Amino acid sequence: MSLRHLRLFPPILPPDEPGPDIGEPGSRRRIVLVAATLTVITEVAVLVGVTPRLQVGDMAISLSIIPGLALAVACGDRLFGRSSLRRVAAWYWILTGGVLITLLALYALRSEVSHFWALTLAATGEELVYRLAAPAVFSVALMYGGVGKARARLAGLALAGTWFVLLPGHQDQMDGPGGVLPFIAFAVLAAALVHRSGSVLPMAMGHSIVNLATFLVWDEALPADARAVTLGAVLSLLALAYGIPRQLTFDSDRGLIDIGTISPFTVSPGDGPADSI
Repeated sequence: MSLRHLRLFPPILPPDEPGPDIGEPGSRRRIVLVAATLTVITEVAVLVGVTPRLQVGDMAISLSIIPGLALAVACGDRLFGRSSLRRVAAWYWILTGGVLITLLALYALRSEVSHFWALTLAATGEELVYRLAAPAVFSVALMYGGVGKARARLAGLALAGTWFVLLPGHQDQMDGPGGVLPFIAFAVLAAALVHRSGSVLPMAMGHSIVNLATFLVWDEALPADARAVTLGAVLSLLALAYGIPRQLTFDSDRGLIDIGTISPFTVSPGDGPADSI
């Protein structure tokens, strides 16, 4: 009996798992993965103090927003998410757009428009890093280690969510043992929505509103009750709009892919008309 039969040294990639598809050189998939890797490296460099932060007015945000925005451009319209409740999703964008315009007016009255843009960019950057770039890098690394695609994707989101919760700025806001709970709840909600529907940009909109409203409450410019009602409505509508995704979507090559199995979807001649999908 060989050592292989004892499974002491299993292959890096099991026979039934071909490993991650990183695409051909120059393909959209490869560009996305390269941009995601650069975004994660930049975020790490900022956190350890190797790379300076980006100054927006009198606030400093992570420089990873720059490669993060390039990553968003590479991903294209896929970041808007997949919603099976189109009307609810439309109302979500209308509500968040109205709330953001209202918040911009409040910041303008306080002569703090630069704070508005800094907080919005910071929230968008965090979503691009911790819900898109980091999960992609972690999941590809895990797939190279032999983890199945579905499990690797979940593990990537979990690792990135843990990193998000433990960010220094978040730890500074944790007054006691219970202070971590809101961050865990938000990370779980965000990871669940992105996993189910790929709704990175809708999540970034909600995150921006959370940051902007919280800053105003800290400055006593917005009642805490108004913040609670606004955030409750926004996050509830977000969960309803993007928590029930379409089962099929397009991959990077515009081919149909099944969300549940992350596998290409094809219709055989005996499956009936395409309208029944």
